Amino acid sequence: MARKEISGVFRVLRTATAAVALALPFLLGGCGGDAKKTVDDDLAGLIEKRLIGFEQPAELAGGRFTFTGWEWLPEVSAGETRHLPLKGRYVAVYFTFQGSGSAVPGPLDPALFKLRDCEGRLFSMDEGICEGPAKALAEDKGRDLPASLRWEQPGESPSFALFDVPYNTGILTVIVNVPPGRGDPDDRIELALEE
Repeated sequence: MARKEISGVFRVLRTATAAVALALPFLLGGCGGDAKKTVDDDLAGLIEKRLIGFEQPAELAGGRFTFTGWEWLPEVSAGETRHLPLKGRYVAVYFTFQGSGSAVPGPLDPALFKLRDCEGRLFSMDEGICEGPAKALAEDKGRDLPASLRWEQPGESPSFALFDVPYNTGILTVIVNVPPGRGDPDDRIELALEE
């Protein structure tokens, strides 16, 4: 008897689920109605807000980023010191940064920079990169390390993000996240790297 009652409950749940699934398009504005269009427009606006191009300034948490270029590097060296990537090759992404006196004081954390590949893998500027290869690249290119920049600094400073990625990494997107407590996390910057 208990089995029959459970079977009846499942039948009611299946029927209710099917009814909701059939009614959902009409509740959202009909087949291809205005509600779907609004959702699509909102999504497109969010993507447009996040996705930028090279030489296009983008505001984030009171600072302004302008990405100027990128390159693959088989190694990074300064003077006699050579740094070889552990995973395959380095990706250097160059930008200028300008802070604002109205921004919350603090250094630009290299951990805010991520690199995503087409498989969804994320790479970051970890301590190993910041201590060795990034310092060497800063010296070689005459650019500031991200951690030496401050959100509240006036003036423009050339900098870069450096990532260690496998050789098979393709279709890359740089992501700059909003620092914790300094705005909406969805306001991050995304930049597609194209060869």
